[in-house]
Amino acid sequence: MESKFIGEMIEGDIKEEDILFISDIEIFSPEIKKNLIKEANGKKLIVFIGDILSGLSDINPYYKLFQESSTVFKTFYEKKKLMKKFPKIDEYELSLIFVGKTISEKLSEEYKEKVTPFKSFVKYCNKIKVPIIFFTGNHDSLFHSPYNLTYIPFLKEIYKLKGLYFPKDYEKIRLNDDLYLMGMNTPEDNPEEEYSFPQIKEILKEIQDNRFNNAEQIIFVSHLPGKEKFSKLGSEDITNLKRRYKFKYHYHGHVKDYHGEYIEKGIPTRSVHINVEEK
Repeated sequence: MESKFIGEMIEGDIKEEDILFISDIEIFSPEIKKNLIKEANGKKLIVFIGDILSGLSDINPYYKLFQESSTVFKTFYEKKKLMKKFPKIDEYELSLIFVGKTISEKLSEEYKEKVTPFKSFVKYCNKIKVPIIFFTGNHDSLFHSPYNLTYIPFLKEIYKLKGLYFPKDYEKIRLNDDLYLMGMNTPEDNPEEEYSFPQIKEILKEIQDNRFNNAEQIIFVSHLPGKEKFSKLGSEDITNLKRRYKFKYHYHGHVKDYHGEYIEKGIPTRSVHINVEEK
Protein backbone atom coordinates (compact mmCIF):
# COMPACT_ATOMS: atom_id res chain seq x y z
CA MET A 1 0.00 0.00 0.00
CA GLU A 2 1.28 3.45 -0.90
CA SER A 3 2.15 5.76 1.99
CA LYS A 4 -0.08 8.73 2.79
CA PHE A 5 3.10 10.74 3.30
CA ILE A 6 3.09 11.88 -0.31
CA GLY A 7 -0.17 13.77 -0.03
CA GLU A 8 0.67 15.33 3.31
CA MET A 9 4.25 16.52 2.96
CA ILE A 10 5.64 16.08 -0.56
CA GLU A 11 4.48 18.61 -3.12
CA GLY A 12 4.83 17.66 -6.79
CA ASP A 13 7.00 15.00 -8.38
CA ILE A 14 10.50 14.21 -7.12
CA LYS A 15 13.41 12.73 -9.06
CA GLU A 16 16.39 10.92 -7.57
CA GLU A 17 18.64 13.96 -8.05
CA ASP A 18 16.16 16.09 -6.06
CA ILE A 19 16.94 14.11 -2.90
CA LEU A 20 19.70 14.62 -0.34
CA PHE A 21 20.59 11.24 1.20
CA ILE A 22 22.83 11.29 4.27
CA SER A 23 23.71 9.14 7.28
CA ASP A 24 25.95 8.92 10.35
CA ILE A 25 26.01 12.57 11.38
CA GLU A 26 26.11 11.26 14.97
CA ILE A 27 26.57 14.65 16.67
CA PHE A 28 24.31 17.22 15.02
CA SER A 29 26.47 20.27 15.69
CA PRO A 30 25.72 23.89 14.72
CA GLU A 31 28.43 23.55 12.03
CA ILE A 32 26.72 20.46 10.59
CA LYS A 33 23.43 22.33 10.61
CA LYS A 34 25.03 25.24 8.72
CA ASN A 35 26.50 22.91 6.07
CA LEU A 36 23.28 20.96 5.63
CA ILE A 37 21.24 24.14 5.17
CA LYS A 38 23.46 24.91 2.18
CA GLU A 39 22.89 21.41 0.79
CA ALA A 40 19.14 21.48 1.47
CA ASN A 41 18.61 24.54 -0.69
CA GLY A 42 17.76 23.34 -4.18
CA LYS A 43 16.58 19.93 -2.95
CA LYS A 44 12.98 18.75 -2.65
CA LEU A 45 13.45 15.99 -0.07
CA ILE A 46 15.98 14.92 2.57
CA VAL A 47 16.37 11.27 3.57
CA PHE A 48 18.30 10.49 6.74
CA ILE A 49 19.51 6.88 6.86
CA GLY A 50 20.36 6.33 10.50
CA ASP A 51 22.77 7.45 13.24
CA ILE A 52 21.75 11.07 12.85
CA LEU A 53 21.27 11.56 16.63
CA SER A 54 23.68 9.02 18.08
CA GLY A 55 23.34 8.15 21.73
CA LEU A 56 19.57 7.84 21.60
CA SER A 57 19.74 4.07 21.26
CA ASP A 58 18.45 1.00 23.08
CA ILE A 59 21.72 0.72 25.01
CA ASN A 60 21.37 4.19 26.56
CA PRO A 61 21.67 3.66 30.35
CA TYR A 62 18.61 5.82 31.07
CA TYR A 63 16.55 3.83 28.59
CA LYS A 64 17.59 0.63 30.34
CA LEU A 65 15.71 1.93 33.38
CA PHE A 66 12.63 2.58 31.25
CA GLN A 67 12.77 -1.04 30.04
CA GLU A 68 12.50 -2.07 33.69
CA SER A 69 9.70 0.40 34.46
CA SER A 70 7.66 -1.96 36.63
CA THR A 71 10.59 -2.75 38.93
CA VAL A 72 11.79 0.86 39.03
CA PHE A 73 8.24 2.05 39.81
CA LYS A 74 7.88 -0.35 42.74
CA THR A 75 11.34 0.47 44.11
CA PHE A 76 11.69 4.24 43.76
CA TYR A 77 8.16 5.68 43.57
CA GLU A 78 5.30 5.93 46.06
CA LYS A 79 3.37 3.30 44.16
CA LYS A 80 0.36 2.97 46.47
CA LYS A 81 -0.14 6.72 46.76
CA LEU A 82 0.07 7.20 42.98
CA MET A 83 -2.29 4.30 42.24
CA LYS A 84 -4.79 5.80 44.66
CA LYS A 85 -4.42 9.20 43.00
CA PHE A 86 -4.93 7.72 39.51
CA PRO A 87 -7.41 4.85 40.06
CA LYS A 88 -8.39 4.56 36.38
CA ILE A 89 -4.84 3.81 35.22
CA ASP A 90 -3.47 0.31 35.78
CA GLU A 91 -0.15 -0.21 37.53
CA TYR A 92 1.86 -1.10 34.43
CA GLU A 93 0.80 1.98 32.46
CA LEU A 94 1.32 4.16 35.51
CA SER A 95 4.88 2.86 35.75
CA LEU A 96 5.50 3.74 32.08
CA ILE A 97 4.09 7.24 32.56
CA PHE A 98 6.10 8.15 35.64
CA VAL A 99 9.34 6.36 34.80
CA GLY A 100 9.07 7.65 31.21
CA LYS A 101 8.75 11.21 32.52
CA THR A 102 11.84 10.80 34.71
CA ILE A 103 13.83 9.25 31.84
CA SER A 104 12.69 12.10 29.60
CA GLU A 105 14.11 14.62 32.07
CA LYS A 106 17.42 12.74 32.21
CA LEU A 107 17.66 12.51 28.41
CA SER A 108 16.82 16.21 28.15
CA GLU A 109 19.61 17.14 30.59
CA GLU A 110 22.17 15.19 28.57
CA TYR A 111 20.96 15.68 24.99
CA LYS A 112 19.07 18.97 24.88
CA GLU A 113 22.00 20.95 23.47
CA LYS A 114 22.84 18.11 21.07
CA VAL A 115 19.35 18.00 19.53
CA THR A 116 18.74 21.77 19.45
CA PRO A 117 20.59 22.28 16.10
CA PHE A 118 18.73 19.27 14.69
CA LYS A 119 15.34 20.69 15.69
CA SER A 120 16.32 24.06 14.26
CA PHE A 121 17.33 22.38 10.97
CA VAL A 122 14.01 20.54 10.73
CA LYS A 123 12.12 23.79 11.31
CA TYR A 124 14.18 25.52 8.62
CA CYS A 125 13.50 22.72 6.11
CA ASN A 126 9.80 22.84 6.91
CA LYS A 127 9.84 26.58 6.29
CA ILE A 128 11.35 26.10 2.81
CA LYS A 129 9.02 23.13 2.21
CA VAL A 130 11.69 20.43 2.08
CA PRO A 131 10.37 17.47 4.10
CA ILE A 132 12.67 15.07 5.94
CA ILE A 133 12.26 11.30 6.07
CA PHE A 134 14.16 9.68 8.95
CA PHE A 135 15.09 5.97 8.97
CA THR A 136 16.72 4.87 12.24
CA GLY A 137 20.18 3.38 12.61
CA ASN A 138 21.68 1.31 15.40
CA HIS A 139 22.65 4.46 17.33
CA ASP A 140 19.32 6.34 17.22
CA SER A 141 17.00 3.36 17.48
CA LEU A 142 14.83 4.80 20.28
CA PHE A 143 12.66 6.47 17.64
CA HIS A 144 11.67 3.03 16.31
CA SER A 145 9.49 1.99 19.27
CA PRO A 146 5.91 3.27 19.74
CA TYR A 147 6.27 2.90 23.53
CA ASN A 148 9.21 5.28 23.61
CA LEU A 149 7.33 7.93 21.67
CA THR A 150 4.20 7.63 23.80
CA TYR A 151 5.77 7.70 27.25
CA ILE A 152 9.05 9.63 26.85
CA PRO A 153 8.14 13.28 26.14
CA PHE A 154 11.67 14.27 25.09
CA LEU A 155 11.55 11.78 22.20
CA LYS A 156 7.91 12.49 21.39
CA GLU A 157 8.65 16.20 20.93
CA ILE A 158 11.29 15.38 18.29
CA TYR A 159 9.07 12.78 16.64
CA LYS A 160 6.23 15.28 16.28
CA LEU A 161 8.29 18.03 14.63
CA LYS A 162 6.42 19.38 11.62
CA GLY A 163 8.02 18.33 8.35
CA LEU A 164 9.78 15.30 9.90
CA TYR A 165 8.54 11.78 9.15
CA PHE A 166 9.59 8.41 10.59
CA PRO A 167 8.32 5.75 8.16
CA LYS A 168 7.44 2.17 8.97
CA ASP A 169 9.61 -0.63 7.62
CA TYR A 170 8.98 -1.24 3.89
CA GLU A 171 6.49 1.62 3.64
CA LYS A 172 6.21 2.62 -0.01
CA ILE A 173 6.46 6.39 -0.58
CA ARG A 174 5.59 7.76 -4.01
CA LEU A 175 8.09 10.22 -5.49
CA ASN A 176 6.65 10.30 -9.01
CA ASP A 177 4.69 7.94 -11.27
CA ASP A 178 7.81 5.87 -11.98
CA LEU A 179 9.77 6.20 -8.74
CA TYR A 180 9.16 5.19 -5.13
CA LEU A 181 11.13 5.30 -1.87
CA MET A 182 11.17 2.36 0.53
CA GLY A 183 13.41 1.57 3.48
CA MET A 184 13.95 -0.29 6.70
CA ASN A 185 14.87 0.86 10.18
CA THR A 186 17.57 -0.63 12.40
CA PRO A 187 15.65 -1.12 15.65
CA GLU A 188 18.31 -2.38 18.08
CA ASP A 189 21.90 -1.68 19.02
CA ASN A 190 22.68 -5.32 19.76
CA PRO A 191 26.13 -6.37 18.44
CA GLU A 192 25.05 -10.02 18.27
CA GLU A 193 21.88 -9.37 16.27
CA GLU A 194 22.16 -5.97 14.55
CA TYR A 195 23.24 -7.51 11.23
CA SER A 196 20.40 -10.03 11.23
CA PHE A 197 16.85 -9.11 10.22
CA PRO A 198 14.21 -11.80 10.91
CA GLN A 199 11.66 -9.67 9.07
CA ILE A 200 13.66 -9.95 5.83
CA LYS A 201 13.99 -13.71 6.33
CA GLU A 202 10.19 -13.93 6.54
CA ILE A 203 9.79 -11.77 3.41
CA LEU A 204 12.10 -14.06 1.46
CA LYS A 205 10.08 -17.15 2.43
CA GLU A 206 7.22 -15.79 0.35
CA ILE A 207 7.12 -16.35 -3.41
CA GLN A 208 6.31 -12.67 -3.90
CA ASP A 209 5.71 -9.85 -1.42
CA ASN A 210 3.35 -7.33 -3.04
CA ARG A 211 5.08 -4.43 -1.31
CA PHE A 212 8.02 -5.03 -3.64
CA ASN A 213 6.03 -5.04 -6.89
CA ASN A 214 7.89 -3.11 -9.60
CA ALA A 215 11.08 -3.18 -7.53
CA GLU A 216 12.93 -1.61 -10.45
CA GLN A 217 11.04 1.61 -9.61
CA ILE A 218 12.07 1.59 -5.93
CA ILE A 219 14.94 3.43 -4.28
CA PHE A 220 15.65 1.19 -1.29
CA VAL A 221 17.44 2.56 1.79
CA SER A 222 18.86 0.87 4.89
CA HIS A 223 21.37 2.00 7.47
CA LEU A 224 23.40 -1.17 7.04
CA PRO A 225 24.89 -2.24 3.72
CA GLY A 226 24.75 -5.69 2.22
CA LYS A 227 27.53 -8.16 2.98
CA GLU A 228 29.01 -8.64 -0.48
CA LYS A 229 31.35 -5.62 -0.33
CA PHE A 230 31.46 -5.10 3.44
CA SER A 231 31.80 -8.57 4.95
CA LYS A 232 32.29 -7.34 8.53
CA LEU A 233 29.83 -4.42 8.54
CA GLY A 234 27.13 -5.65 6.17
CA SER A 235 24.05 -7.84 6.50
CA GLU A 236 23.61 -11.07 4.56
CA ASP A 237 19.84 -10.54 4.85
CA ILE A 238 20.08 -7.25 2.95
CA THR A 239 22.21 -8.87 0.25
CA ASN A 240 19.63 -11.66 -0.07
CA LEU A 241 16.82 -9.11 -0.35
CA LYS A 242 18.70 -7.42 -3.20
CA ARG A 243 19.28 -10.79 -4.84
CA ARG A 244 15.49 -11.34 -4.91
CA TYR A 245 14.31 -7.80 -5.69
CA LYS A 246 16.22 -5.76 -8.25
CA PHE A 247 15.78 -2.25 -6.87
CA LYS A 248 16.55 0.82 -8.97
CA TYR A 249 19.07 2.01 -6.36
CA HIS A 250 20.17 1.11 -2.85
CA TYR A 251 21.43 3.81 -0.46
CA HIS A 252 23.01 2.98 2.91
CA GLY A 253 25.27 4.38 5.67
CA HIS A 254 27.27 2.74 8.47
CA VAL A 255 30.60 2.48 6.57
CA LYS A 256 32.77 5.41 7.64
CA ASP A 257 35.71 4.58 5.36
CA TYR A 258 33.73 4.46 2.12
CA HIS A 259 31.68 7.20 0.52
CA GLY A 260 30.70 6.43 -3.06
CA GLU A 261 28.98 4.10 -5.52
CA TYR A 262 29.42 0.42 -6.33
CA ILE A 263 27.33 -2.49 -7.68
CA GLU A 264 25.86 -5.27 -5.55
CA LYS A 265 23.70 -7.99 -7.10
CA GLY A 266 23.41 -5.83 -10.20
CA ILE A 267 21.98 -2.90 -8.23
CA PRO A 268 23.68 0.55 -8.19
CA THR A 269 24.48 1.05 -4.51
CA ARG A 270 25.74 4.17 -2.77
CA SER A 271 27.25 4.66 0.68
CA VAL A 272 26.27 8.07 2.05
CA HIS A 273 28.07 8.00 5.42
CA ILE A 274 28.94 11.65 5.96
CA ASN A 275 32.55 12.47 5.10
CA VAL A 276 34.81 12.99 8.12
CA GLU A 277 35.80 16.46 6.85
CA GLU A 278 32.11 17.41 6.72
CA LYS A 279 31.86 16.90 10.47
